Amino acid sequence: MSAFIRSATFADIPSIQAIGRATLWDTYPESAGFPPAYPQHMLDAYWQTEQFETAIHADDALLFVAEEAGQIVGMAEAAYLSPDHVIMWKLYVLQAFRGQGLGYALVKVLRTHLRPEVRSFSTEYASANLAAGKFYTACGFVFEKEIEEEDSPGFRNKFTYVKMELRSGTVTTENTN
Repeated sequence: MSAFIRSATFADIPSIQAIGRATLWDTYPESAGFPPAYPQHMLDAYWQTEQFETAIHADDALLFVAEEAGQIVGMAEAAYLSPDHVIMWKLYVLQAFRGQGLGYALVKVLRTHLRPEVRSFSTEYASANLAAGKFYTACGFVFEKEIEEEDSPGFRNKFTYVKMELRSGTVTTENTN
């Protein structure tokens, strides 16, 4: 892996949005039961310029990009839900750059930039995305719960929630439920 991971800038937003356009149809395919309109809905709802501008500016958000040879090839976004709990909302790597450790590196960078008081680092993924489940387990996340919910009007999906418990700067992987 020769990519460089850094904090996102305003100039990166079009490239970050391009990652969404390039990856969401693979992430939420019809073959896994997602409605055909779901990837476009995700772009429209969660990949807007203003949302990324806010994440870059906010004290309670983290936004990183992976760059290789001047091209943004991956991104990760997380937000503080409380002083001791951070959720990773997005982690996407372009197909051609998967399998090179970029996803893991982005998760690691997020973790190293968490405030010391953070004790829980979590994420969610569509339960039908089995590759995501394997990836998060390999990163040290443990199962928290699975729920079916309407994530937006007209779109009902099952989501798996996973987390890492962090203590004194270390990661523990035991399930605390």
